[in-house]
Amino acid sequence: MNRKDLMKSFKTDHILEALGLERHNPYGMIGQALGVFGVGILVGSALGLMFAPKPGGDLRNDIAGRFDDLRNRFSSEGSLDKQTS
Repeated sequence: MNRKDLMKSFKTDHILEALGLERHNPYGMIGQALGVFGVGILVGSALGLMFAPKPGGDLRNDIAGRFDDLRNRFSSEGSLDKQTS
């Protein structure tokens, strides 16, 4: 048996198996991570809908009203500064 025949008989998988190791597919790990991430998004969305304090339209209207109040407050404070100077 020469060196070339000896090298052909030792494949990477055989060496890893002899050491008690195995080859992993990195794409399988990415798929698992994306699956777990997707499940997390679905669970988080469901919990958010279940525990939302108000329906979406009401909440958006409240937030828009608060921004309008802040805008009016800052614009009135700015007009007071202009009148005093």
